[in-house]
Amino acid sequence: MLALGVAGFMAGALPVPDWLLDRWDKQSSVISMVIGGVTMVLAVIAMRRDGRRDTPSPSQTAGVGASPSPASGPSPFPRAAGNAEADRPPSEGTRKEARGARLGLSAARVQGSAGVSGGGCLVGVREVVTCAHVVSGALGLRDAGRPGEPVLVDFPLLGRAHQPIMAEVVAWDGAADVALLRLAEPPPQGTQPARPVTADDYWGHSFRVLGFPRGRADSGVWASGRLLGRRGDGWLQVENPGRGGHGFRPGFSGATVWDEELNAPIGILAAGNSGHAARTAYVIPADVLLSGLPDQAAQATAPAPYRGLEAFREGDADVFFGRRKEIRDLLDRSSRPGVTVVYGPSGSGKSSLVMAGLLPRLREKAGVCVITVRPAHGRTPLFALAAALLPALEPERGETSRMAELPGLAQVLAEGGIVEVVQRVRARTGQDELVLVIDQFEEVFTSAHPAEEFVSALLPLLRATAAGVHTVVTVRIDYSDRVLDQLRTADLRQEVLYPVMPLDRDRLREAIESPAHERGVVFQADLVERILDDVGDEPGRLPLVEFALTMLWDRQSGGVLSHDAYREIEGAAGALAAYAEQVWNEQLSPADHPRVRSLLLQLVRQAPDHDPSCAVLPQEALSEEQWRLGQELATTRLLVAAEDRQGVRTLRLAHESLISRWGRLAEWVRADRDFRTWHHDLRRAFERWSAERETDRLLRGTDLATARHWLDVRHDDLRPAERAFVEASSHRSAQVRRGRHAMGTAVVVLLLVSLVSGVQIYRGHLTEQEKLRTSAAQTLAGRADEDQENPDLAILEAVAAYRSDPRAPKVERALFNRYSDFAGADRLLAGSGVTSQRLLAAEDGGVIIQEESHAVKIWQPDRSAALPKQIALSSPVAGTALSADGRVLAIAVEDGSVELWNPREHRLLDKLPIPRGKARLALDPAGRYLAVQPAGPRPVQVWDLRLRQARSVPLAGQAQTLQLAEDGLLSVSLGDHRLLVFEPGQSRSARTVPTSAVFAHDGTIAAGCVPTRDGIRVRGVNLRTGASIADFPLTFRGCEGNVSRPGTLSHGGRLLSVENVLIDLRAGRIIGAPAGYAYAPAVTGRDGRWSIWTVGGPGLVRFPVARTLDTDPHEVLESAVTGDGGHVVTYDSDGRLRVWDAASKLLVNERPAAPNSGSGTQVATRVVALTGRREIAVISADSRDLVLMSVPDLRPIGSARLPAGADGQAPLSLHAVAGGRLVVFARGMLTVWETTPLRRAAPGLDLRERLSALSPQEAGQGLDVLPNVDGNAALVIEGTARKVEHWDLTLGRATRSHLIPGSGELVPVAAGPDLTQLITYAATVERPFTAWSLPPSGQPVPAEPQGPADGHAFDLLQLLRSNPELRYNASFSISRLGDSLGYLTLFSGGGKLLYRTDEARIMSTAPQDWAAHLCAILGGRSFTSSELARLPRGADPTPCEHR
Repeated sequence: MLALGVAGFMAGALPVPDWLLDRWDKQSSVISMVIGGVTMVLAVIAMRRDGRRDTPSPSQTAGVGASPSPASGPSPFPRAAGNAEADRPPSEGTRKEARGARLGLSAARVQGSAGVSGGGCLVGVREVVTCAHVVSGALGLRDAGRPGEPVLVDFPLLGRAHQPIMAEVVAWDGAADVALLRLAEPPPQGTQPARPVTADDYWGHSFRVLGFPRGRADSGVWASGRLLGRRGDGWLQVENPGRGGHGFRPGFSGATVWDEELNAPIGILAAGNSGHAARTAYVIPADVLLSGLPDQAAQATAPAPYRGLEAFREGDADVFFGRRKEIRDLLDRSSRPGVTVVYGPSGSGKSSLVMAGLLPRLREKAGVCVITVRPAHGRTPLFALAAALLPALEPERGETSRMAELPGLAQVLAEGGIVEVVQRVRARTGQDELVLVIDQFEEVFTSAHPAEEFVSALLPLLRATAAGVHTVVTVRIDYSDRVLDQLRTADLRQEVLYPVMPLDRDRLREAIESPAHERGVVFQADLVERILDDVGDEPGRLPLVEFALTMLWDRQSGGVLSHDAYREIEGAAGALAAYAEQVWNEQLSPADHPRVRSLLLQLVRQAPDHDPSCAVLPQEALSEEQWRLGQELATTRLLVAAEDRQGVRTLRLAHESLISRWGRLAEWVRADRDFRTWHHDLRRAFERWSAERETDRLLRGTDLATARHWLDVRHDDLRPAERAFVEASSHRSAQVRRGRHAMGTAVVVLLLVSLVSGVQIYRGHLTEQEKLRTSAAQTLAGRADEDQENPDLAILEAVAAYRSDPRAPKVERALFNRYSDFAGADRLLAGSGVTSQRLLAAEDGGVIIQEESHAVKIWQPDRSAALPKQIALSSPVAGTALSADGRVLAIAVEDGSVELWNPREHRLLDKLPIPRGKARLALDPAGRYLAVQPAGPRPVQVWDLRLRQARSVPLAGQAQTLQLAEDGLLSVSLGDHRLLVFEPGQSRSARTVPTSAVFAHDGTIAAGCVPTRDGIRVRGVNLRTGASIADFPLTFRGCEGNVSRPGTLSHGGRLLSVENVLIDLRAGRIIGAPAGYAYAPAVTGRDGRWSIWTVGGPGLVRFPVARTLDTDPHEVLESAVTGDGGHVVTYDSDGRLRVWDAASKLLVNERPAAPNSGSGTQVATRVVALTGRREIAVISADSRDLVLMSVPDLRPIGSARLPAGADGQAPLSLHAVAGGRLVVFARGMLTVWETTPLRRAAPGLDLRERLSALSPQEAGQGLDVLPNVDGNAALVIEGTARKVEHWDLTLGRATRSHLIPGSGELVPVAAGPDLTQLITYAATVERPFTAWSLPPSGQPVPAEPQGPADGHAFDLLQLLRSNPELRYNASFSISRLGDSLGYLTLFSGGGKLLYRTDEARIMSTAPQDWAAHLCAILGGRSFTSSELARLPRGADPTPCEHR
């Protein structure tokens, strides 16, 4: 009580914020001991006057939605600005081609020497169409002639940065203001040519366009308007009404115009050149634009007759089918006064039935006036009703004048005047009957405005049957009872209600086929039946079918809708979710993800005790950034941007099926339910207050505490007006409190004492927390290095340790060790679910199958589940197979059966009988055929899974491999270097194909490594014809020998994986190898983005594979980094030098190391980058040549002969020093060389006698040379004798000599720039690194060098970072953590590290990058409940939810 009293007095006496009062409350027991008895009495008096606190803790709150209880943990959706939810990295396989002509994939920006001039539209593979004056403007030209200079084109809506592409003019029509550009190179990945549509009539259609006017050319700005009629030249006049947005000014010309009604691009904009925003402009429509471009005109199509996720509109009556009976019923009901409530579940077609079925028939009847209302299309539902009535009431008035009359008409309706208004409408229109259609009536109840306001205004009309009005209401089924109650028609339920029943199969077939027929387009045979089979009787199937048909329409070819296109969109059941995921992963940048998620959740309304529904938000309710994102998403068809009769621009989800069918959004909605329910109530409270602005309508008490809690954690998800409402409530609450606490001034002095005490106690609390965090970090770092059986847990522990104490060396070491483990990987699946060595993968990478003894586990890497789904089996697993598309999984069980599953949906499809015991399985790529061979020389059973029929194919032995083609072609390897090929339906082999020891085959192709007289060649043959499809030379480790080593062939026979190396048969080249040995590899991905999944210890690891340094298939023997850090040069096991770009890691150039040698020759070679130059020097043990080469072209620019000396077994070292000089130790001779030109700079030093005195082993390894910074002197180190000599290389004599104390071999690591310091390494001592001071006279003095604390790779990195001035021994290697030895080279600036074992990889040196990479490869994995229970106090429980 005392602490609460003191806090209360403080609020009255000092302007202390409430959050600080809450902090002091937590220390109440301590502060109470400081305050005396008199203060306690005064506090009690104050508390009695105060009554109760105005701001209780969130756990005490109730009222305007309750905040989460303490047991529920923190908010599931933290503040958007700092949101830490880890997005799943996009999977290569799940990203399908873009569907349809979406604005974001074709919208271009044109610029030149004069800057950005306007937009353009990608209409071909490399063709961009724009206005001619845009091209001239970009080049700063004033005449209308065809320019000869190129312009630059980029694609600003792709969501990722890319370089502009040069484009030249290939077609020009200055009079028509049209120019066609051709890009000099392919556009960035993710773009897609537009397929503009044409229509007979555009009048009144809304449109939007993204322009690039001056001042906004970097990001662009949206404008919108309406289409009017055509001019004589075919151009369309458009207008911008001027209610918000931007006028059409220079910078909008050439931009793609997106028609809201047709949901497609229709042409490009031609804005004026006045320099000012204009409200009138013109569209060059597709038929005019492409009239002279036949190739691009062929891409134009008629508008889709399907509506995707949107309801059919009145203008769609000609393509609305399947509801003839319902239309007749509603026409009959509408012919007499009364009410009809058309109800059904979301997606049943209520609105489409009324809008596209009933309304057009009503308008055809004489004497009928039809008025339609959408409650959400207005500032309030009542204003929406007024806006619908006003045009019929005052037809002669202009739109601006009508808007001025709206408030007055709304007031008349609110006062019960609707009957009089309707009678006047009938009189003005001269119609006898009036039908009022209220679509989506549930929006009245989900609106922030009281539903009673609208219902009360409507009721007089429903009671007055003499008014001659029939009211048709559409409503979702879960609101139907409430509608009947509110409209007071519950006792007339049977007469009023009209349920919309699902379409039966025949009527659904009509709804699918007839619209396409109207447009002259046909379906391939059986495709319609396939669609009907796919959707079955599933509830809410209509939106799914319509969406799939819309996507299918965009993929038509030659007027035919095909099975291939249907399969590509993942069918009716999967199209919506797959498309939404594609938009999320491809069209949105990661930076936009938190903002888009916040926007989508705002478009979902969560009313208490009801399912989530769509919210309609006006533009004023959204920030400028949210509106921009909404406009972009509207071009993808996931959102709908509209403008109502009052000129209010709105945004909404395209359909409620997105909430239930898109798993990502559904999960967000579930996790966000508490906040959304509260937010729904807050909006109602805000509207009540804003209507009257009375202080007693402000929040207070527990309601205010709840609001302040949500304002803190969800600030960016509240509208500015709502935030102001909460702040106004807080301000009013603070005023009330301060007024009650006038007597607080009597205790100011005592309060200051308590404040000082509280601060001291709080500091002590922080110190204790810091100690806990430090202790937890040390514990977790130790666990991370020890927990090798659970790599994902070890990663989380290492990152959690780093979050708790990022500066501790032990913590950094543990994080580095985990990072270096997985630096080359981009995904890790681990945990208790990984125990086997058998791995299958869908070619798109969306499904990974893991076979165990009595179970099969299904991973879906692009989903957030930390562990896999499991198929438990009663008997041991006998064999498994997975179709290439990942939709059919076959599991043979030893009890004598094969189970067929859809692994993506975790659904059992069928079960087939087979002989008991082990079996070998194969599925064709589409999962239609299954081949099974039981153990032993038994026949192969080939099943047609659709017919459930099998044929028997006898074999002479046990098959080593089985493969099936899509038509049932069977190929079998018996392990005798030949492949038997069986035609579909045949039991005798049609042909025999010889194979090599290292080979692979799929359904139609066989390929392998074939030894020839000229070396190893990779050859591939077509199994149907025997024709060669690939034959090229290729040598790498593992492609030789006679031991049978089957590989894998995938992606239609394109990719051959042999001995850890991925080969592109089509291109005839190596793509790369994973960063680490791949056991049981599986290849996934698509063109240009390949990956290999492998079993890596107790986990499944995905490695991206491209021709990069990380995936070099050859063993790296030597490496160097150029002085500018721009390139890495390697000498590989095939005897070739390779140059890699350090930023992209891509291969730039390669050549044999010795100018006259060929590939495959491997000798001891040293490579060094010259200081301050983009050049390298190369020496080899078998040659006396010192060669200089330029980088990156590897062109020899100098060569010199080294002095003759000992044989090639002598030590070999090469050092670059200041001034571009080189110090060479080869054949026992130590020489110094100038490089401009290449010549000897000093007599050198002959060490051959020293070498001859050593044993052969000592001669090869026991003599090291470390030069000083300019190469005038060097330390010569004899490791076995622990002897160090300082030599003056200019004079050719030793100046001093030292014996280093200690035992064992002396291993030099680095020397000081003046050679007065030597760093050595000894693995047997407690502190392995020692810094020796080398004085001119006297004994060396040991010390601990700055940086390392242990003897592993991380400690060498610490030494490199702490002492960049030292001269390092390039031949010194060190283990990472008791494993293979590695070499470390730090880039200039210290931001990157080249880490080389038998492979080389470029790694970051920043711990925050290590943590970010490790969290990314976990794909959202977090601590499980059992793991959380083991965390030490002070540890971060959510380490990967940081940014």
